[in-house]
Amino acid sequence: MFVVVAGLFTAYVLAVVGVLDWSWLSGVDRSAQAGPVLAEQSAPREHIVTVLNRDITDDGKFDVLVTAEDANGLLNGELGSGAPVQDLKVGMRAGSVRVDGSLKGRFPVPFGATLAPRLGTDGRVQIILSEVSVSVLPLPGFAEGPVNDLTNQVVDFNRLLGQTTAVRFTAVDASPAGLRLAGTASEPIRLPDGKTPGARAGPPPAIPKPRDLAAKRPVTVPPADAWTYVAIGDSLTAGDGASDLGRTFPARFHRYLIQTLGVPVKVQSLGISGQDSRTWQDGPTSQIERALQLINDLKNDGDASTRVHLITMTMGANDIFPVLKSQTCFTNPQGAACQGQVDAAIVRFEQNMAAAAARLKGAVEPGTLLIIMSYYNPFNFGTGLIFETVTQQTVDKLNAAIQRVASANGLTIADVGGLCGDLAFRITHIGAGDIHPNDDGYGVMTRAFQDAYEAVGPFGR
Repeated sequence: MFVVVAGLFTAYVLAVVGVLDWSWLSGVDRSAQAGPVLAEQSAPREHIVTVLNRDITDDGKFDVLVTAEDANGLLNGELGSGAPVQDLKVGMRAGSVRVDGSLKGRFPVPFGATLAPRLGTDGRVQIILSEVSVSVLPLPGFAEGPVNDLTNQVVDFNRLLGQTTAVRFTAVDASPAGLRLAGTASEPIRLPDGKTPGARAGPPPAIPKPRDLAAKRPVTVPPADAWTYVAIGDSLTAGDGASDLGRTFPARFHRYLIQTLGVPVKVQSLGISGQDSRTWQDGPTSQIERALQLINDLKNDGDASTRVHLITMTMGANDIFPVLKSQTCFTNPQGAACQGQVDAAIVRFEQNMAAAAARLKGAVEPGTLLIIMSYYNPFNFGTGLIFETVTQQTVDKLNAAIQRVASANGLTIADVGGLCGDLAFRITHIGAGDIHPNDDGYGVMTRAFQDAYEAVGPFGR
């Protein structure tokens, strides 16, 4: 008896909200619930289409990762005022996506379901539901068909992406990292209003390449192995995102130094992923302390020719991006609370960096070069969406703080941010949800440090 009553209750709830078209059961006049089930166009859809078009414009193919945050924004943004579901929350799993929310009717009723994306033989994405529950009750078998139909209407990537363009999916895989979508498109994807956000006219701009050696010959050449190059910083110095350690920017810059100077140069790459402007100088893993120790060791080794010739620095991302990902900024990135947190993080960063720069500058020998990078905006997609704008404003504040620290302490800026420009989608892994550079991105970073080095290095004037 309980199973029968539970099934009827669940069917009643589904009829109330319009998933099952049984007005005789619900007593609800569906015509009174006017409004579209699906929105005509949404900002989250424009964002994802922009990301795809950045990929498609290059070679007609796309391969992107839709994160849980992206999916939350997309699904809620696609729902119109007449949609029977609301307040969707998405969680990514291996092979499936868990969705929880509320059914909207005379009263909100919690529901949950597991969505398993599948690739059909026709190159279209299908969504299969399982583990569906309304309130605390499982979905009766007779309602599975209508609910699956509703889900494929709301979570219809074929409709979202292929209304005006021939899109064919070649892979759709769910994992804890997100939902991977790969495929081909005959042309950039168009929104219902005809726009193609993210698409470029003409060939993509060239990606700056690093040089094998400096464009001019040095006027000072040290003995073999007398000079040491020290690289300190965060994951950009550690090389996260590179295909191998030989393609990181410290490794490339080290090879460039050897080719330019014509003699072997020692290297110490001390970067640690995840460190910020406080942790890189405090505690047992302090990079600043290790660099200072190395400087002093070479000063006191009894050989006047040995020295730290150059220190490169990457720092700042772990000071600001966690703030932008906080609940406060995620909810209202332009609000006073979020901007107050951003400004406070910039102040702390500048104070920490000023202290670190002063310690290094006071320890090195005259002529030692200290070069610090400006940051790129990994979310520079050209969409004009709020989060992209806020991120750019935050990166601009970070770079202004770096410039002030550099000016006050005699550091040189490697303008990585300026050289990257709007290339972020092509030179990072941001399409897969990762802000770190790919091999091309580390090449751009290397080029920026080379340009800075050649402006202040041992080349004469």
